[in-house]
Formats: sequence, C-alpha cells, structure tokens
Amino acid sequence: MNAGSLVKSLRSTFSIKIRLILYKIKLAEYLIIDRKVAKELLRKIESRKGKISKKLRKQCNDYAKENLGGIHFAPWLYVYTAINGEFREGWIPDNFYANKVVPHIKGNTSKISNYKSVQCFLFGPGVFPDSFSYINGRVFDMNLTEIDQGNIMSRMFRNSQRIVFKQDDSNQGLGVYVFDRKSLEAVDLSKLGDGVFQCFIEQHVLFERLCPGNVATLRVTSVIEGGKVDIVGCNLRLGRSGETHVQSSSAIKIPVDIDSGSLAKSGYTTDFREVEVHPDSKQEFGGLEVPVFHEIIEKVILFHRKVPFIGCVGWDIAIDSLSRVILLEWEGTHNDVKFIEAVQGPVFRKYGWEKYGHSKK
Repeated sequence: MNAGSLVKSLRSTFSIKIRLILYKIKLAEYLIIDRKVAKELLRKIESRKGKISKKLRKQCNDYAKENLGGIHFAPWLYVYTAINGEFREGWIPDNFYANKVVPHIKGNTSKISNYKSVQCFLFGPGVFPDSFSYINGRVFDMNLTEIDQGNIMSRMFRNSQRIVFKQDDSNQGLGVYVFDRKSLEAVDLSKLGDGVFQCFIEQHVLFERLCPGNVATLRVTSVIEGGKVDIVGCNLRLGRSGETHVQSSSAIKIPVDIDSGSLAKSGYTTDFREVEVHPDSKQEFGGLEVPVFHEIIEKVILFHRKVPFIGCVGWDIAIDSLSRVILLEWEGTHNDVKFIEAVQGPVFRKYGWEKYGHSKK
C-alpha cells in the first residue's frame, strides 16, 4: 500500500469511528428523553389505575434484559402493562422498535417517505390528493410541468376555496397548513420549504359528525415479510374542535378491529385516558363502523407492495364525502407503534423482532 492509499484508509477508518461515536451519543440522548416520556406517561396512568405490582415490574425487567437486550427497554413495557393490568410476552417497546427494529427492516431507503413533494411520482396518480409540488422554489403540477408564477394562485384555487400544504419531513401534524387564497397570497412561498399542496378533503359524513372541521384519519399499520403484506393494527384519529387538522399532541385515538372495521367502545386521549364519547362533539364511538373498510385494507396492501423494501409502514387514510379512499401520508421511518401495541398488541410477535436486541447493528 502506498502512502496515499494509507492516508485515505486512515481517514476512512477515522470517519467511521467518528460517525459511530456520534451515533452512540445521539442514541444515548434519545434513550434518556424516551425514558422521561415513558416515566411521565406511566405516572399519569398509574394515578388513575393504580401502580403496577412488583411482580409485574419484575416480569417487564426480566423480559427486557433477557429477550430485548437491556433494562432500558423496560419503561414502555411498564406503560403497556399499566394500561392492560397484565404483562404480555411479545410486546415491542417503542424505543426498541426505533433503535433495534427499524435499522434492520427499513434502513436508509425508508427516508423517502419524508419527501412528500415527490411521493405521488412513486405511487402513481390518483393515490394522494396532491395537486402541486413545491421544490427548490418552483411549483410543479403532477405532470412535473413547472407553473408560471403568475398563474399559481388561479391554478391552485380553480376547484376549491381551501388548499393544504405539507412540508417535507413533517409529521405528527406539524408542518401542515390550511390556506384559502387570501392567506396564501400573504405568504412567501420560499419560507414554507419544499413540500406538497393537496386538495382540501370534504370528509365522510360519519367522521364529520364525530368531529366537524378537521379531516379524521385512519392510521393503518402493515408489515411485509417474504412478499406477504399483513395488516397488524388500525386506529381512527380524531382532531379537536378549533383545529384545522388532526395533531398527535391532542388527537383522540379509537382502536379499530382489523377484521370488521368496527370502532372500539372506548377511545384514548394522548395520555391514555379512556373516553367513550368525543370530548367536543359528544358523539359515542361504540357501535360505529368505518365505511368501505375492506376497500381500505385492499388498497393498503397494494400500497405496501409498491415499497416492499420497507418492512413496516404506517398509512394515514381519509375517506371523503363520496366514500373514496384517499392516502394522505405514509410513514416509512419510525412510525408510531406504542399505541397499537398498548391497546391491540402484541401485534408483532410472530415476526421474532426480539432477535434484533442482541444484534450489533
């Protein structure tokens, strides 16, 4: 090896070590924050339901150490146990999913779900309600034809009085804006960042009755393995009065039976407080069924087959006033699993993801 090659090799080795150190620092910070979140949530649940017993806590600890690779994965098991009043083998803690499972079943390619500005070109026309993409300061229609600056407003509001903008890399209801023509004309588009403009959806009458004013979404979670797509969980997310769209920080989530589409009698607030009626509309959940549910499941399976290299995906689905199934967003990176695990789980048990706890990756 000559001197130049040796220097390049040393630089490469040094770079890898630095990245590894930075990753470990980032991981340690995440685990500290995550434990605080789980601890605070547990405190709220136990204040209503009572503390979990020492025996149950020991089961969580033993399972985390022996099956998942560390006691730091126990806090979310405490939360699941407190909600259900029992410990269940096979539960996947949220931080275990993020740090151990995601790197194995998704990898870097999952980050394509962050780029909403180009999502329609991956899934094809008619899947999303996308109407225009804003990329690098330029507006494009769905045929990738650039729109002249003077025609942007007339084109955007040709068929609707409202339009939705979603920033790339937005999630949990953040980075989402609803505009009418007057409010959008007052905005400097360059300040919004890259993203996608979507048609505003007039939602199905059932969801409008449950919570008028913002579009209810169904979060459907699917797993693909060996070419087969499984639907493992589903919940209906309802916004609150006065909000323009559903936000994770305030949403009411109602479990949905994945076989029938029936809503559970009780939904949950963000701190897992059970509610049988929507806090604002006072509408009950029990006895209701999601419209065209089997069509939703069929479409989600087709969607996931378009990205078979991403092992688990969370799909956000809306149903419009004409009962059409519309894909609003998809989360291919760290899609939230703690809710379905807590109220419907363990839903991932058959995949054997616990083995990743003892992997060096």
